[in-house]
Amino acid sequence: MGQWEKRTEAVKWESGRFSLPITLFNKFSGVSLRNLKGIIKNRVSGLLKRFKRGEKGLSFEKQRLYSHKLSSSVNRGPPVNRFSESSNKFISPLNNNSFSKISLILFILLFLSSLLLLLPACKKASSVDNSPVGGPVYLRVDDTFSGQPLDVPVNIECGGMVYEKKTEGGNLTFEIDKPEQCTIKVNFSNSLANKNDDYIPAVLENAGLQGEDNIHIDIVKKQDLNPKGYSWKDLINAYRGKELDGLNQVWVKQPEKWVVYDPHHKLDEYKDKYHNEVMNNIMEGFKAIEEYTNGFIRAPSRDKVEIRYDGMAPDYSINFTITSGDAYEKDYANSNDELIRSGAGTTARYDTSGELCASVQGGDNESAIITVFDGGHELNEVDRIWGRFNYKKREPGSRIVLDGSYGHLYEIRKL
Repeated sequence: MGQWEKRTEAVKWESGRFSLPITLFNKFSGVSLRNLKGIIKNRVSGLLKRFKRGEKGLSFEKQRLYSHKLSSSVNRGPPVNRFSESSNKFISPLNNNSFSKISLILFILLFLSSLLLLLPACKKASSVDNSPVGGPVYLRVDDTFSGQPLDVPVNIECGGMVYEKKTEGGNLTFEIDKPEQCTIKVNFSNSLANKNDDYIPAVLENAGLQGEDNIHIDIVKKQDLNPKGYSWKDLINAYRGKELDGLNQVWVKQPEKWVVYDPHHKLDEYKDKYHNEVMNNIMEGFKAIEEYTNGFIRAPSRDKVEIRYDGMAPDYSINFTITSGDAYEKDYANSNDELIRSGAGTTARYDTSGELCASVQGGDNESAIITVFDGGHELNEVDRIWGRFNYKKREPGSRIVLDGSYGHLYEIRKL
């Protein structure tokens, strides 16, 4: 898994044409039949009044104003009335012309019959249910580091239903009848197959599925995380922290500031504050962060490092404090388990790397395992594996559980 829409088509009009019944259908879709009858009555009454004004011989200017009011609210086709440019008078085709009156009545009857035909469609359109109705869910399972597909058992629990399947070529599909909150357990034993003991099982809890979902999850081989055969408890404490119970908390963006705090003015003892043995050790620690995170966090150049003597460490910064003898590491995360500030400190004459690397991970350098957290500047094989795993292969909020409700040694994953 790694780090971290159907619209109803618009009505298409025939070029250069206008359909009054369709237009009114679009405009008044959803209006009650009683209200719609009132609208039709008002519109027809308006048309009749307009023709009566024409028969009374209204001036062209007044007739133009009435016409403007109508056309501003309803698009119209070819004009019903004509204007004689030579006489500058308005001429109505209804004057002394019973045929035109019959045509008007036929038009109104045609309009009403067309509208009645459209009312069932109006009701049907207003009652369309576009809510999701479920469907297939596609799941793929791969190896975390190699990306190879894995054939392992999968248990799916959705709305009281339990599916038991096994991936084939890394893939499987299952159906849901409606949107569900599902729990998917990968590489747990079921009636179809036993789990692959080489891999740590994984669980997706309360995954909101709609249908047509694509879920890609990878599980990690035990040997890849623990090539030295360390105690899993010691390993998790070192690289996930003793107080976090296997929780992965990492930076998801570049820090905005790199700050060195010098409350005891140790750097003032040197002619060049940026080029001396103390600052050299701090810069090595910053470089170790880049190596540990597999290049995710980029170490700064010396001219980008701020030297401060007091004040609060800003958010989105990595800070190192030159202490008088004590050593510490500390990190601060938001509600999404994303780190927003890291702090570490030593005398800066040794072991800046261990404290600084621990500060960007939530790890602990006071570990029973010989790692970069346990002193020195060089990263070993296990350091590099876990740095890549935590920063490149696992999302914030994922967790390695030693003993929990699903058994011993499994992962909780986040979509």
